[in-house]
Amino acid sequence: MANVFRQFLLDAENGDFDAVKRNIENGIDLETRDEDQQTALILTARCNHPECMKLLLEAKADVNAEDVDNWTALLNAAQNGNLDDVRTLVEYGAKIEHCDCGQFTALMWASYEGHTRVVEYLLSCTANVDAIDEHGISSLSWASGRNHVEIVELLLKAGASPNLCDKNDTTPLIWASRRGMFR
Repeated sequence: MANVFRQFLLDAENGDFDAVKRNIENGIDLETRDEDQQTALILTARCNHPECMKLLLEAKADVNAEDVDNWTALLNAAQNGNLDDVRTLVEYGAKIEHCDCGQFTALMWASYEGHTRVVEYLLSCTANVDAIDEHGISSLSWASGRNHVEIVELLLKAGASPNLCDKNDTTPLIWASRRGMFR
């Protein structure tokens, strides 16, 4: 039986829609996990398989399931910059303020990676613009430090604090100056 579960997770990771559908129809446990505690839903979001992800959501997979590092499908979709997946997951009840083990939220991952459209969407969902990670670093600091000018502007318009210091007393302006980002 363990091989069936392993194959189900592999099918989800590879985006094999027909195999995932067949397993769902046969009543497989949607919350089956691999050695990293990843569910099929987390794997489809991480590997960018929106059709399989939607199929799992429609079958009532836990949209807020966490792996061993507290990653959810939403965090994976935000990090990957997949706006459609982010929207779908939020529509199915994904918690936008959920944090991974480093205290990164979906907004932080999108800001860090430079995914402007995902940042815009999460801000429209009233994501906390001043949430901080385990080092006290905010989305604005991450975007500033990685020279994502459009995202910096979006975060500032949304009310992000330009004076929020991290654990090293570094503000977003200092992060930006280190990268030569002045506008």
